[in-house]
Amino acid sequence: MATDHTGGRYQDPGDGADRAQDPIVERLRPDPSNPPEAVLTVTGFLGDSDRPGYRRLYLTRELDYYIEFLGDDVVYLVDLPPEHGPFPGDAGTRVSLRRTATVQYTRTRTGRPVDEFDLDVRMLADEKTQTSEGSGTVTICTFSHGGSGCWTCESHTCGSAPVTCDQSGCGPFVA
Repeated sequence: MATDHTGGRYQDPGDGADRAQDPIVERLRPDPSNPPEAVLTVTGFLGDSDRPGYRRLYLTRELDYYIEFLGDDVVYLVDLPPEHGPFPGDAGTRVSLRRTATVQYTRTRTGRPVDEFDLDVRMLADEKTQTSEGSGTVTICTFSHGGSGCWTCESHTCGSAPVTCDQSGCGPFVA
């Protein structure tokens, strides 16, 4: 059987009536008379959460920026090979979540000892987010996107990050 330029195989047109739906169509629109399920699709590195029932999808190679969501809100997953992963050379995962799912976006950083020349100027964060001397990981900002379509800053540390809810895909992140 011949292949096209994308690596797909040409099939006999007579096979069209008997061929099953593709898996993504089966998941999003099992009944052709109903509209497809609305999803949020994100690509990254799939990981476990420290909370039962939740999963994380890391959005950076450094694993310092991630989304967290209930495992039950996953509509489907696609394993991505290294050549199509989120970063060249690394395999990844494409996750599609129910549009009504609550998704928390979190950015973390590693704590550092206080610099003797630190002027203690904090422009975007309040006292609760600062670390004391020593090391550890601190949450800088946690945004949550729920079924209402609006973003909320759950950690109250996001400062003046622009959050607007008058259009689809509101907030500082694209939904």
